[in-house]
Amino acid sequence: MCQGRSGWVLVPVSVLMLSLLAGCLGSGSSSNRSAQPAREHDDRIASGYYQLDVDSLQFAALDGFDDADRWWGELDGAGYRIEVPDTWNGTLVMYAHGYRGDEPDLTVDIPELRPHLLDRGYAWAASSYRANHYDVRSGVEDTNRLARYFSDEFGSPGTTYIIGQSMGGHVAAAAIEEETMEQANNGYSYDGVLALCGVMGDVELLSYFAAYNLAAMELAGVGADSFPIDDAASRADAVRENLFLNYGEQGEELLLTPEGEKLRAILRNLSGGPRPMFDEAFVDAATARSQLDEIHAFANDDGTARGILARNIVDTREDSVTDLGRDRGIVYRFESQPGESLTGDERAFNNAVFRVTPDSDPNPEQEDGLRWVPRLEGKLTAPIISLHTLGDLWVPFSMQQEYARRVEERNREDLLVQRAIRAIQHCDITMEEQAEAFDDLVAWVNNPGQKPDGDDVLDPDVVSQEDYGSQFTRD
Repeated sequence: MCQGRSGWVLVPVSVLMLSLLAGCLGSGSSSNRSAQPAREHDDRIASGYYQLDVDSLQFAALDGFDDADRWWGELDGAGYRIEVPDTWNGTLVMYAHGYRGDEPDLTVDIPELRPHLLDRGYAWAASSYRANHYDVRSGVEDTNRLARYFSDEFGSPGTTYIIGQSMGGHVAAAAIEEETMEQANNGYSYDGVLALCGVMGDVELLSYFAAYNLAAMELAGVGADSFPIDDAASRADAVRENLFLNYGEQGEELLLTPEGEKLRAILRNLSGGPRPMFDEAFVDAATARSQLDEIHAFANDDGTARGILARNIVDTREDSVTDLGRDRGIVYRFESQPGESLTGDERAFNNAVFRVTPDSDPNPEQEDGLRWVPRLEGKLTAPIISLHTLGDLWVPFSMQQEYARRVEERNREDLLVQRAIRAIQHCDITMEEQAEAFDDLVAWVNNPGQKPDGDDVLDPDVVSQEDYGSQFTRD
């Protein structure tokens, strides 16, 4: 059953049949997919750890759009919200929310672009997903399932877009990957994607967290010698005490010791290289602390994304390469710039810091559908516009650079536009910036030969310019 504006209404039989048959739609089995050990996330799901309060999903009409139809309810264990304006233009926009951490309560976000969408006649729908934590697989499947449910209830949209924020950017980008299209249990074809501050490097984010924490501990004199890191919490405390002068104090600017300044330089390069807004993020001490706290909290992760995987996927080796042979190794720099030779002190540090080697095949294909962490290989099947703030340290700008390299390797650059936003916080993207990008995406889909403008995220000379990111920053 689902709940709408008028109370409880029966789900049509066709929808129930759609749910029962979902496992038969979109090939979800293959003889070459390997089995894995049990994972912590399976226990969470089996124990009923995640809870959905359907009553909490009710939402009020937006001023000026009282005639819009609003629906909310539960679909196969996931909550949802749907809104269809009275003058629906036949286009659907799916919204994929960001990371919920270890919260047990399943909730549904309303897209920030809601006023813009309704004003232009777009319908929108959003799912809670059936699980929290970093469960991108559920994000893709449940968002697709809701899109199919919408089609059954309201008729198939002429065009469907998906907007994803933070982890939802990973969800949205994964939804248009060739592998997802082939292996998802709930297949759905999107016409375009808008990714906001997305985790576009997928599991590279975990390696970034580990690389920062290992470097910080080495500089603080409490270097790790194992992974998972032993006594990670006390080592993280030592990092804050030994590398920062005012971490636990109120202050306008976050101040660092000489060794802390090395950490800042290392973080600059790990997070995307020299660029505007990185140093500004540290001038705003509250922003810097909040973002670094999030990274420090992952010091005790075992490389499984808190149990989403069964084996460690973190890779901080200096000589690591991608499946296609591209160098993706972690090189720590605090005196030289990318492309230059390491100094003697940098080489000594790179030799001393503990390195993490991933387990064999930690994220394999699965027999029952998508990988536990769907991959962003760059095999795009639809246009995507991606926006990212330059001062973001929690989901760093380097995620965009990694994604750009993957898309180039697959020769799909014609389907990708990336834009840098001059802001210091994670996902601090204004309504105007989002709306402009969405409208540009729609125009692009309607006129495939007219690709919108974007920023070059890979040329360090361009990225380091003082005015970089100004073209698409509106506030």
